[in-house]
Amino acid sequence: MFGWSILKHSGLSFDLRIQQGQDLVKKEVFYWEPQGDQGANLISQGKDFDVNDLLYRNQAGSLFDIRNQLQGIKAKTLILHVKNDQWLRYVLAEEAAKKIPGAKLESFENPLAHYAVFQAPNALPEQIKGFFKEIGM
Repeated sequence: MFGWSILKHSGLSFDLRIQQGQDLVKKEVFYWEPQGDQGANLISQGKDFDVNDLLYRNQAGSLFDIRNQLQGIKAKTLILHVKNDQWLRYVLAEEAAKKIPGAKLESFENPLAHYAVFQAPNALPEQIKGFFKEIGM
């Protein structure tokens, strides 16, 4: 539950968390001894997910650093990034785009921050269509 609490608070933009108000946020804050609805949203997540799996996935980025191999990518590459993602920082996407020959970097901002990546096709439709046209698809 503690891990999910951290993920919930850092995965979304801080402005969004402030706007959501304390009544919602307190349901996603870890408490050793919750009272009322404190931490209520975390209880089922704590039971439904394996803590070791979450730890491994969160450490994978540090353990498997492939930045020195990016220059070997030969495929046309489009990097889609949420600019205000607080986990996968935009400066790292810029660094990757510079290392991959011919890569294009497109970005957008969204209050859902890290979780908004799934909205990229709707947020960047023209850039994505242009990329596919460029590669002959």
